Amino acid sequence: MVRRSKLRQTIVNGREDGVDSKQVRVNSGFVSRIREDIPVLRAAIIFFLLLAFFYGVLHTPAGDYRILRWHLRSLATGSARILSDLGYDATVEGVVIRTPQFAVQVARGCDAIEPLALFFAAVLSSPLRRWWRKIPGILIGGLILLFVNTARIVTLVIIRIHFPSIFQDMHERIWQAAFIILVIVLWASWAHWATQPMVQKGRVR
Repeated sequence: MVRRSKLRQTIVNGREDGVDSKQVRVNSGFVSRIREDIPVLRAAIIFFLLLAFFYGVLHTPAGDYRILRWHLRSLATGSARILSDLGYDATVEGVVIRTPQFAVQVARGCDAIEPLALFFAAVLSSPLRRWWRKIPGILIGGLILLFVNTARIVTLVIIRIHFPSIFQDMHERIWQAAFIILVIVLWASWAHWATQPMVQKGRVR
């Protein structure tokens, strides 16, 4: 009887040990998942903090009257020069581009500020240890967005002259969607380039 009771106690202890080991494995797996998700959560927090900082600066008097107005005037001047080089009679007055047919104002929403902010925040918040790889992404991606935005203004003026019936659709729908897609493509291309050496070496740096 003593041997049987000892045997039962051993079986019970073994089952209890089995349950405890499973719990330990579950807990360790949960902790490892949290550790794996920490860089993603940190990147998301940094992303939203950068956007909050951007909108906070933009809505200050200095950001609105100096940075934004200067940017809009530069866009209008550059677009008018390109139109003149293409043979169109275009002049600029502040943020207004004038042609013999009409005048168009380069206003908020035509400045590509929001796409630039989204792209910069996405690049800067990406969890890369080689932070210097973010610099080419910001410089090249920012220049591409500025160039495409200038091309957008030029094409919209040309469309307004020759195809006024589709101007609103091009301005409010097609170009808006194109900019969103462009930001995603630029960030994905940069992320592929920035992480490619890490993938080849089989480890994250």
